[in-house]
Amino acid sequence: MRPFTRRLPVLFLVAAAALMLSAASASAAIKSTVTITSGEGTEFTGKVTSPKAKCRAGRTVKLYRDNESSRAAYAYTVVDTAKTDRMGNWTMEGSFIAGVFYARVLPMLIHLNGMTYRCAGDVSLRQHF
Repeated sequence: MRPFTRRLPVLFLVAAAALMLSAASASAAIKSTVTITSGEGTEFTGKVTSPKAKCRAGRTVKLYRDNESSRAAYAYTVVDTAKTDRMGNWTMEGSFIAGVFYARVLPMLIHLNGMTYRCAGDVSLRQHF
């Protein structure tokens, strides 16, 4: 029983180091940027850019429209949601009323070379279409 108690502190240190490395890699956010490139009546298009290809593909983008009838500050409603293609492009088709819009890309975890990284979220500029 004695040899096991000698190994216990070593096992604890190894487990703590692995946990710290895992937390450090997940907390290191990879920059992502979302933009609206066009908003013409029946279609909105845009792009998510990032230095890592995995942070561009499969991202969830939400399109928001200013709810002008509301008196609340920041009264925006979700108009539509889309996923980006492998190049980071997204498209939303529908019937859109003119107004002030912005896009938001949600954060996402990716696994790359045995490590876990967090692709940062972003909010585009508010634009009138």
